[in-house]
Amino acid sequence: MSTSKKKNILPFIAIGLVPIFYGSFYAITKLVNENIPIFWMIAFRMAFALIGFLPFLKKVTKINKETLKLSLILSSVFLIGVVVQTKGLQYTIPGKAGFIGGLFVILTPILSWIFYRTHFQKLLFFPILLIFIGFFIMFYENSTTFLNVGIGEIYCFIGAVSIAFHIIFISKYLKKINVFTLTLTKILIILIFSVIIALFTEFDYSFAVITSLEWILLVYLGVVTTTFTFILQIWGQKFIDETTTAIIISSEPVYATLFGWLISRDIITWQIKLGGSIILIGFIITILIRNYGINKNNLVEMSENSEISENEELNS
Repeated sequence: MSTSKKKNILPFIAIGLVPIFYGSFYAITKLVNENIPIFWMIAFRMAFALIGFLPFLKKVTKINKETLKLSLILSSVFLIGVVVQTKGLQYTIPGKAGFIGGLFVILTPILSWIFYRTHFQKLLFFPILLIFIGFFIMFYENSTTFLNVGIGEIYCFIGAVSIAFHIIFISKYLKKINVFTLTLTKILIILIFSVIIALFTEFDYSFAVITSLEWILLVYLGVVTTTFTFILQIWGQKFIDETTTAIIISSEPVYATLFGWLISRDIITWQIKLGGSIILIGFIITILIRNYGINKNNLVEMSENSEISENEELNS
């Protein structure tokens, strides 16, 4: 294989690993949380993430007031999201938590339209309908209740809302701020917040009960699913367009389901398979519509002017 081909493949491998690592987060977090309280677990994760970030300190610029302000906002939203997701995993399986967490794909344009009055593409109603159908199939329970949705799923949905707000805030301000500086500041703030909260709410917890395996998993959560995955995505996106990246990363719930089966021995029912497939299709269609800016007007233009080049169509 030639060097040029390797260079073309490596970014796709990097981006392809991102949803795998993100997907593993759910099952591993559920496992670790059985013995380690939420805020200490987040604190250890951020501490190890900080250690993993040390090789990239040269890319960090001076922290100004604007960076600190945005970091405080993002850290608060992110911390809420992680806490409620972890809480939700105490009551539901990683696969379902992964698909609910993936709702940020469709929640982001909805919340952006509600709070910032951004343009909402009407064609998004189609993937929204698909996603609703997928979740209906996944959670329909004929023998007990109409929909088998409990407190765990509600927590995970709040987590998806938090992730959506996190993305909205980043999109609004990130162009003005160094991404490495923002990430380092965010890790530090979340670490400080989680330690303070843990000292007040989980002060009687003894670190001596943490097993060797759990320490290894905490290192994995910090270094791999936080720092390393972030670096992989940043590097991969230098060579791969945003739409392709988003579609690849949208497969995260599939890996969450797979790791739930491998680690937690969760049963993957036909409802999860069928409903999850429909939800995933809805996510992908949402990404395509949002990134290509398709609406009724430019659909008419494209049908009337078939000689427009592909790049011009995407920018119209």
